[in-house]
Amino acid sequence: TMSTFQTYQHHIHTKPISSIVFSPEGDIFFASSKDRTITVYYTKSGELIGSYKCDGAVNRVCVNDDCSILLAACADQMLYVFNAETGEEINQIEHESPVLDCRFSTGSKEFFTVTKKSRAEPTSIHLYRSKDLHNSDALPAVKIVADSLVTCAVWAPLNSGIIAGCDDGSVVMFDAGNGKYMGEAREHKSVINSITLSHDGGMFITASDDKTAKVFDSRTLEVKYTYTMSNNVNTAAISPIKALVALGGGKAAVTTTTGQQSTYYDAHFFHLVFEEEFGKVKAHFGPVNAVAFSRNGKYFITGGEDGYIKVFKFSDKFLKQGDDPESYYTSKKAAAE
Repeated sequence: TMSTFQTYQHHIHTKPISSIVFSPEGDIFFASSKDRTITVYYTKSGELIGSYKCDGAVNRVCVNDDCSILLAACADQMLYVFNAETGEEINQIEHESPVLDCRFSTGSKEFFTVTKKSRAEPTSIHLYRSKDLHNSDALPAVKIVADSLVTCAVWAPLNSGIIAGCDDGSVVMFDAGNGKYMGEAREHKSVINSITLSHDGGMFITASDDKTAKVFDSRTLEVKYTYTMSNNVNTAAISPIKALVALGGGKAAVTTTTGQQSTYYDAHFFHLVFEEEFGKVKAHFGPVNAVAFSRNGKYFITGGEDGYIKVFKFSDKFLKQGDDPESYYTSKKAAAE
């Protein structure tokens, strides 16, 4: 359906994949799962390098700038700190409720965690200094309590703020220095499932249960583009080299009726500017929970509710093709054939 070819797939995880993250160099990638483990692979060969074990379902992982430290946000109220190279656990930082997200700042001098609402406390964003990575009693330098339930977050350009996606569909920006509210955009009608920055951080893309993904300006929170699917959107990413975005979605079916076709969920490609879908790849038996482009834009990875990880490599022909309407039209025609 598109000028990509699938290079390989992995079925090492026994439960849904929750996030896929590339190393800064892009030569390796990490996959986290609800089965309490994280796996790491070489991007090009697909070879499994190793794994990391947690005591709770892993909701999200991130690595620092030199790929020496891996953080894992887990449902057992812990943030796990690993030596990314050896796999050794360095520390656990305890929280009052399940940890949903974690991200290092640009330059990795700071990191934040997002925690779920619990009886003990409202949804919070905890901002830590990276010198506290080895301290198990580490307390956040700044704690932000949001009015809405925060589901995911990213750093604003130059680490000036933290941009949070919320369950009421709003995107809220907080000052990273003092945690003060800086503004918000209410563009989605339902929960925001993920936020992903563009390669240069100037834009970010949201994925929502309202069946849309939207690209925002990271500084003004102004919506630039909107993409619509027939299903809820769980995950979205922006290509670092082409005018291309990828969306994945679907809701897990609670019951399956016998005799029904097993549902295959696709990853969908849209033109960044024209907002039109022009291709898709068959991805998973079950919702697509994570999509990611490699740093050089040549590889594309999906992670599914079915526990599979699939790696696709774009053909050189597709990568060389222009982003203008004409090339876009021929690729759409080719995709249709």
